[in-house]
Amino acid sequence: MKIGVFKITMDPLLPVVVLIMSWILSERYYPALVLSHYTHVYWLMGIVSALFLTISIFIHELGHAFMARKLHLPLERIHLFLFGGMAELKHRPLKPIQELYIALAGPAASLLFAGISFLWLVSMPDMSSPVFLVGQYIMYMNLLLGLFNLLPIFPLDGGRAVRAIIWRSVQEFSLASKFTYTISLSLIGVLFFLALVTFYLFNITVTIWLGLLAIYLSYTAISGKQELIYHPELSDLIMSIGYPRNPRSIVDEVESLDTGVLSKCLIPVLNNEHLKYIIEGSEIIGNGALDDQFEDHYRIVEAGHFIDILNKNTFHSNIRFKADYIPVLQNGYFVGLSDANELRFWLLQEKQNGHRS
Repeated sequence: MKIGVFKITMDPLLPVVVLIMSWILSERYYPALVLSHYTHVYWLMGIVSALFLTISIFIHELGHAFMARKLHLPLERIHLFLFGGMAELKHRPLKPIQELYIALAGPAASLLFAGISFLWLVSMPDMSSPVFLVGQYIMYMNLLLGLFNLLPIFPLDGGRAVRAIIWRSVQEFSLASKFTYTISLSLIGVLFFLALVTFYLFNITVTIWLGLLAIYLSYTAISGKQELIYHPELSDLIMSIGYPRNPRSIVDEVESLDTGVLSKCLIPVLNNEHLKYIIEGSEIIGNGALDDQFEDHYRIVEAGHFIDILNKNTFHSNIRFKADYIPVLQNGYFVGLSDANELRFWLLQEKQNGHRS
């Protein structure tokens, strides 16, 4: 499904979760707040509230998506999970300020929605009406959604914002990621300690909620650890191509490795291992032609058609790549194919940190 320029996908079980939430709200939550309403009124309140909870999550992710689009970072999709969502970028931000703005845009959208809901509520005369109570629920959910995601624990938005700030300060992405993971674990440890303290000072309910929050955040931090510690070697990012390296053989090898790559790939045409022309993979999908019949698809090589790992002018941040997967050269010689944006990111990191001459 598409809404405007954004592709939207959702978990197939999401409608079931909405139905369960509707039942909980109509049978437990709203009857405890307001009396003397018919059952169908409670159900209507529950269904509307559950639907708006999903809409609120979508608006949160839409905040990320709009900011990414404003920063000219392509979006793969907005995906709604059972109890959350994700605005998936096609490639990671190249600069810490980009990550910071995108991270904060989601909570900002939620808090803005909560503020609009509040302004609407204060204009209503009857604070016990079903409409008011549903609006109040929507306001609280968006306020909670915005504030919860601002917790400085990765991979929540607040954790990503913390990494962006550290990244900008230390000028090293991997080091910033490690610091962020340490901060996340430290804050989770504080939450467990507070849960233990409340067990002695307050009632067991507070302890249970703090403990559950700490356990959930521990799970999110551990699940995000792989992303934080990921630091590949350049060789891991380059798909080596065997011999012979003619267009037909390269096409066959790319298709054998991943059938989905060819449509997003530029196929090199080589002359003594130097790049002479490129072929857009999307033009030859399913084409069983011999090499000489590919000639109609040959294109002159331009900036954005390739990366030379020893030449920053081929991968600086202002270069717009012409495909997702492109030929990779080393000092002019072909070495393989790679995800253009992922390779550029790590090349820029190495250049910035002086790991490569």
